[in-house]
Amino acid sequence: MYVTYGVIMGTGFSLAYTPSLVILSHYFKKKMGLVNGLVTTGSAIFTIVLPMMMRMIQDRYGLQRTLQFLGVLIFILIPCACVYTPLIGDEITRQSLDSKRMKRRKKIDCGVWRIRDFVIWAISTPISLFGYFVPFVHLVNHTNIILPDANAEVLIALMGATSGLGRLIFGPVSDLPSVNPLRLQQVSFLVIGVISTLLPVCTKFYMLAAGVCVMGVFDGCFVSMMGPVAYNVVGKDRMGQALGYVLGLMSIPMMVGPPIAGIIFSHTGSYEFAFYYAGAPPIIGACILFLVRPSRDVIPGRLDDEDPLDKCRDYDKKMKLDGTIDSSDSSISIGKHAYGNESFASEKIREDSTLLLVTDKVSVV
Repeated sequence: MYVTYGVIMGTGFSLAYTPSLVILSHYFKKKMGLVNGLVTTGSAIFTIVLPMMMRMIQDRYGLQRTLQFLGVLIFILIPCACVYTPLIGDEITRQSLDSKRMKRRKKIDCGVWRIRDFVIWAISTPISLFGYFVPFVHLVNHTNIILPDANAEVLIALMGATSGLGRLIFGPVSDLPSVNPLRLQQVSFLVIGVISTLLPVCTKFYMLAAGVCVMGVFDGCFVSMMGPVAYNVVGKDRMGQALGYVLGLMSIPMMVGPPIAGIIFSHTGSYEFAFYYAGAPPIIGACILFLVRPSRDVIPGRLDDEDPLDKCRDYDKKMKLDGTIDSSDSSISIGKHAYGNESFASEKIREDSTLLLVTDKVSVV
């Protein structure tokens, strides 16, 4: 079971999850938040439905039939993955992809780690998730201890339902021109951390229910923002690498967090300090995200600008096509822009040119 259900199935899920997010950037550019919210809502629905179905099948047919049912359900991923066909819009993009395939055969591209804001995001996200699974794993036992007559499983169902609701709400919200998905994810970390630290003081069932509902909504926000944030930080061409790196780093704290909380409970006899421990990392991670430079926040509504070069988010190709830009000046360099948003750099160039023109006229006067 450790090898098959644990290692093999976990590896398969990791290989299936990242492409399901990356492929969206090939079909959608203006509504990344909405489509990510719709796609990730499925996991929230199955968080509620699948445990009940598996428990019912196991009680009636046994463990073997339950695992066979789960295998058939997972097999549906294969025909779904067959429709994942990247779209190639123009000749420039086709040549860019061909050249990148040749380079990747020789070495692994680690260019995303030279993007400052990606490094900050890749550090803050795993830190924030050290206590992520603690409420999912230990909240039922905590509720059974303080409220023996309560139906503790309902809390997990509420968290899954509100998580799906949060994905449907915050997905379209992140597509608004004045909203940045990175800031939404930052707020979600902060709220999840605060609610986790408040769980020990919730001594009534309705207080726990209200807390997990709020936590679930912002958990949905966090999950649905993974794709849009990666797209905005590194661009479409490097989105797969960025998500792969971040999801790989996330797996370590998400796996380690619940056992640590269990050890704390074993030594203290209470989940109070365990939930304090679970709430601290998300708050710390939200604070780390303040290091991302505000002047380079990308507005999702402007990613697909009128500039035809914006349709090809290959940085090297962009620099070759626009030879008039001095790459040594970071204030106007398109290739060095942390989020890969060329439209932002073009606007910056126009603003600097206007400022120089006005300054020159003033000096003449």
